[in-house]
Amino acid sequence: MISNRIHQSTSTALFVALFSVSSYITLPIVQIPFTAQSIFIMLSGLILGKNLAVASVMSWLLLGILGLPVFAQGGGGLAILLSPRGGYLIGYILMAYTAGIWPTDLLQQRMSPTIRTTLRTFLLLPSMLSVYIIALPWLRWQIEGGFSFDEVNTLWHSWQKTLFIGFFPFIFTDLVKTIIVAFTYETVLRHKYSHFLSEYN
Repeated sequence: MISNRIHQSTSTALFVALFSVSSYITLPIVQIPFTAQSIFIMLSGLILGKNLAVASVMSWLLLGILGLPVFAQGGGGLAILLSPRGGYLIGYILMAYTAGIWPTDLLQQRMSPTIRTTLRTFLLLPSMLSVYIIALPWLRWQIEGGFSFDEVNTLWHSWQKTLFIGFFPFIFTDLVKTIIVAFTYETVLRHKYSHFLSEYN
């Protein structure tokens, strides 16, 4: 029991470190910052399961709130969580949870890697999109200075602006990252570390 808890704590700490390091990995793609954080957050759900993955993300967020430079581009502090980016950071909790809800053996090993990767990509899409459940309302609130129930036209334009700023520009990169996670998990991690993965799922 104690050994298992130590193993879980170590694995959680490892992913907290990966979240922090990956926040510094950015690639400029069509003038949109391509960060690796969501890749490791989805992997944490697949490897650790939903509960430990959520614990890892919340621990990482706590470190950031306390001022450690663990967020994108070395940011840290409560101000970032209260900024337009805050909804995305909090949304990572949902991302980790939804990535970890599927059993690791859901896709049969006898399937070809291509089929498993394709199916895993579809299974992970709700996880990638779940971050926007919190991120978009939060972003709209930041843009408009609060929530309001204005006339339909004004409300529509408000949400239209939010989607064009905080969702549409990221569709392509989100899909790419989802495919990367699915491919990495199904062709490398699941095959080589199946015994390790079974301890958490």
